[in-house]
Amino acid sequence: MSTVLASKRSDSADRFKHFGVKLYQDTLIEAGISLAVKLQCDRVKNVVFIDRKARNANLALKLAWRQLFSDEKCPQVYFVNPEVFGEGICGSIRSRFEERYANLLRGADDKTVVFDGCIHTGKTFRLVIGGLQKAGLNDVYGIVSDNPPWWRFEIQNCYDIVFLDNIFGKRWHDTCFTFSPEWKSLVDTSPSRTVALNIVTSVRNNETDSLVEAREIREEIYRIFTGPEGTSKIDRFLNPF
Repeated sequence: MSTVLASKRSDSADRFKHFGVKLYQDTLIEAGISLAVKLQCDRVKNVVFIDRKARNANLALKLAWRQLFSDEKCPQVYFVNPEVFGEGICGSIRSRFEERYANLLRGADDKTVVFDGCIHTGKTFRLVIGGLQKAGLNDVYGIVSDNPPWWRFEIQNCYDIVFLDNIFGKRWHDTCFTFSPEWKSLVDTSPSRTVALNIVTSVRNNETDSLVEAREIREEIYRIFTGPEGTSKIDRFLNPF
């Protein structure tokens, strides 16, 4: 952790092993609320999270949605391994893909969002969005957390990808860690390319240390959203005046 971030650790650092930096906590809350509001405003029916970092975003979305739009159904969530689209969905992988995402593929005209917490060249998004379109989805586009400005330049011609704006009027903290402190995720391991080409979602690391860390991260995200900071930001959005 950098000296700058270390110096900005919150008073509750002892209670948060992974989100001990207040900047991480604030960003997590604001990004979760912003994502929920964006999906609700766009009337999105399905969200396809790109494994694996986006798993944290899924939990943040559900916690934010529960407090903001409790009387509305949260979009249906799916996870997808982007590597599977690299060679095209064909052969045995096609049948597994169609079985895994049967409900998603039935709603061909439902508005579907592909979400990831980080973007560099846009290649992953193009693979996944293009793959879903070829599979029969007619209304699909991508949303990415608002990364540093230079990434905007890289994908300025990607008409089907939009940036998630912070509804609190601030920029994210110039990093790919919008939902994930220092790359930590609820799914601890990413498969090798050889393995990844043959699975449709990431395989969880069942080693004890990885399971413990995943549980710790999940519990911290929950506490951040239901604690004073989280509820305060929710109230600020619901009651702006």
